[in-house]
Amino acid sequence: MTYKHLKHTILIKIKHNMGSFLPLSFMALFGLLLLIITYTENNLTTRRSGLGSEISMCRHLRYLSDEHKPKSKKTELKMNIIGYDEMAKCNQDACSLNSKREPPKIRIDTQIPCIHVKDCVTIICKTRHRLDLVKRMILSVWKYYPGMEVIVVDDYNENFPNETEWQSFVLVNHNVHYLQSLVWAGTSYGRNIAVRMVKTKYFFQLDDDNLFLPETNLEKLVNVLENTDISIVAAHYNDAAYFGSMSIGHDDTNGTVLHHYKHVVFGRVPCFSDCYSLDVPQNTFLAKTNHIKQSGGWDREVRTIEHFEFFINTRKEKLKIAVCLDVEITEKSPVPNLLRSSRSPKKQVYLPMILDKWNLDNWLMFCDPERYYHPGGENKNCSGDALRKSQISSKRFARKDVEGIQDNLKFDKN
Repeated sequence: MTYKHLKHTILIKIKHNMGSFLPLSFMALFGLLLLIITYTENNLTTRRSGLGSEISMCRHLRYLSDEHKPKSKKTELKMNIIGYDEMAKCNQDACSLNSKREPPKIRIDTQIPCIHVKDCVTIICKTRHRLDLVKRMILSVWKYYPGMEVIVVDDYNENFPNETEWQSFVLVNHNVHYLQSLVWAGTSYGRNIAVRMVKTKYFFQLDDDNLFLPETNLEKLVNVLENTDISIVAAHYNDAAYFGSMSIGHDDTNGTVLHHYKHVVFGRVPCFSDCYSLDVPQNTFLAKTNHIKQSGGWDREVRTIEHFEFFINTRKEKLKIAVCLDVEITEKSPVPNLLRSSRSPKKQVYLPMILDKWNLDNWLMFCDPERYYHPGGENKNCSGDALRKSQISSKRFARKDVEGIQDNLKFDKN
């Protein structure tokens, strides 16, 4: 029996018994049941209408075909969807970055449409002398996207004359652009140079130890950027430790703190399954080139531990960020990872810079994703970084501005 038929039957029963001596409690029960059925029917109608509207809207979007890509089987990560207003519940001046989040909007790009991924995406990679890993990464990209353009920025490499294998690789592949910068240019400075060189609508940021997989579906990421006002959409890999959302909070114990909530997202991206809005994805993402240029890109003074600082800035600039869990990539770092080890001491230099820049007292407290920050006291479900501004005076470290781009171009066949 349908809701319509059930409601009609109850109305007849009430009408026929209006003049009878049935207890009032039975009449009230019939009336309450009628109200419940009417509410349920209206709610289902509204939901069907909304779903139908979204389906209709999605049908008119511009899609690149990704039928040749295998479907990911690793999308069972638990998401904590909290909505777009919850993080704004903070009444301190320091919490200005928490507000004015908005859901993504469907908006078909009015520029020249992307017909082939290779024609509208450039790979960028900042490395420090790990050219063997860079070559491995490029070959993994070309396995699935042959001939895609790649821009590689290295720090000044005095050992470059001995890198004969890499030199030969670049010479015979004219879609690989390699240049060297300063002795210790740092990640941020090098990535900004790479973005300046990009001529395509989008660029895909990769580290030198990343590898493409059959499930690395760039078509889907391009489709998201082509059809929404999202600026950055990320793939994910390994345990996705840094993937989630953040807020700035204040309490008497820790002062002003950056909180991070693993796997906390704000909502789903309409028309794109397994894609969610968030603040901080991992470091493999597709971005709208002009949006990153306009927002200033990476802070070149922050030469390492730049990841969260970059996404604090995108939050300030109100750029919309998303992740698609069914687009996978992998990371295979060398063991031992000497580059990562060499960066650890530099944290003592650059972390105070970041704390000063964003007026923070404590950096990156990892919080229980079930209990995101809101006012009313100390969040006891967070564990903090050992380094605070009160422990290290950032005034000991001079900021070193580099005027202009004076790159020591060591090897570029173009």
